[in-house]
Amino acid sequence: MKSAYDAIVIGGGSNGLTAATSLARGGLRVGLLEREATLGGQRRSVEFAPGFRAAPLAIDPGWVPPQVARLLGLSDAARTAHDAPVTLLNRDGDGLTLWRDPAKAAEAIRRFSTEDADVWPAFVKRMHKLAGFLGALYQRPAPDVDAPPG
Repeated sequence: MKSAYDAIVIGGGSNGLTAATSLARGGLRVGLLEREATLGGQRRSVEFAPGFRAAPLAIDPGWVPPQVARLLGLSDAARTAHDAPVTLLNRDGDGLTLWRDPAKAAEAIRRFSTEDADVWPAFVKRMHKLAGFLGALYQRPAPDVDAPPG
């Protein structure tokens, strides 16, 4: 019996959709299985409290390895994140928006903590440096843990 698909991808989140797209562009007939009613994984809208819905990661495209972006035909514009990815509310409903611009975020933080605002730009710079290292590591093949030593 011949299958209707050459490949089956389980999960319709970002990784599953990327895998399915890559396989289909390679000429394979792909089936995609997702347990939820909608695709998108963490980017889809979820009910986090009765009557309250949000898409936690919908406005942040996240990091996409350059070769994956090329494979999917994503332009830089398609991967541009919103200027204000996160707004937090305290019990009183007072909001703190963490802007992508470190100076702008520091000014927003200053209303709550001068000390934290003063170190925010250095913290962001350090995180960018670590993100660059992790991005390079992410693109390397995983080690073969079954390979003999030596």
